[in-house]
Amino acid sequence: MIPGSLALAFKYPLLQPYIQAGAFDYNYGANFASGGTTASNDTSRNPIYLLNQVAEFVRFKQSATSQKNQFACHPFKQFLPRDDSYGEGLYTFEIGGNDVLNAILLKNQTAAQVVTQVIPDAMMNILATIKILTSNGAKKFLFFNTPNAGCSTIAMTVLASIPGLQKDDMGCIVFINELDQAYNKALNDTIASARLLYPGRTFSIFNYYAANLEILTNPSLYGFNPALTKRACCGAPGFGTLNFNPLVTCGNPGSNKCANPEEYVNWDGVHFTDAFYRQIASWALSGKFTDNPVNYTSLCKLDFRNFAKSSTYNSVYPQSCRVTFT
Repeated sequence: MIPGSLALAFKYPLLQPYIQAGAFDYNYGANFASGGTTASNDTSRNPIYLLNQVAEFVRFKQSATSQKNQFACHPFKQFLPRDDSYGEGLYTFEIGGNDVLNAILLKNQTAAQVVTQVIPDAMMNILATIKILTSNGAKKFLFFNTPNAGCSTIAMTVLASIPGLQKDDMGCIVFINELDQAYNKALNDTIASARLLYPGRTFSIFNYYAANLEILTNPSLYGFNPALTKRACCGAPGFGTLNFNPLVTCGNPGSNKCANPEEYVNWDGVHFTDAFYRQIASWALSGKFTDNPVNYTSLCKLDFRNFAKSSTYNSVYPQSCRVTFT
């Protein structure tokens, strides 16, 4: 979701999924996101984890370069990445939250196992990913660390019945937030190593944890309803009080959708709302909450006054041109 918000901030089309059949416009980049993916080699929810994603990027680059060299016809070439885009583009990563939640909610691993096994495996894969991408020309990296998932609707609902569960003043689950903090510290250390290994590249880390906490602490400042910060906009009753039911998730029969999603932080119990992502994107682009910040808002003269308030399919995907990569 965040890469899409970043693209819209530049008034670019939403980044096309690299694997979408008949996708047609990679001139502004490509999206390699996959639901439920992890930085570690965890396939409990999705077989496509980080190293698979970066392998697909390499395949994508090779295929796009090959086809661009073979076909000079218009308009085919104009919908492929420019030759300099692999070196000049911004590579964004929002990954890690599923590593922690999958381990606890799906695999029944202990907190100690997350710290000693899951997080080190994730960091090893992140460093391997950086190595592969730099060898393919990447120079600019923006990593988002993990937000405080102990304050997420799914965690606060599914784990609420655990006896003696420690919660903080906001009702968030303490041990989940502590695991996120452990992941984020490890990410800081990993990126510090990358900066030494790959001088001349730019590595930035957006503090998603701190940004999320700011919104939860001061929701009214950013247009959110203080009474709705933990409640899912789209979900179903019957399992706790936050409109999240793991047996009747958003979009399925029996689920409901709120009429005012702009006032909500959480969309479906797991993901945030568009309004939340827009706020995060605007902070990231202006360098707030960021280690080694780059102020793209100033450099590129971005205007957020009407930032992604509404869009249609035609406005987001103009001049469709079907391209298939093999």
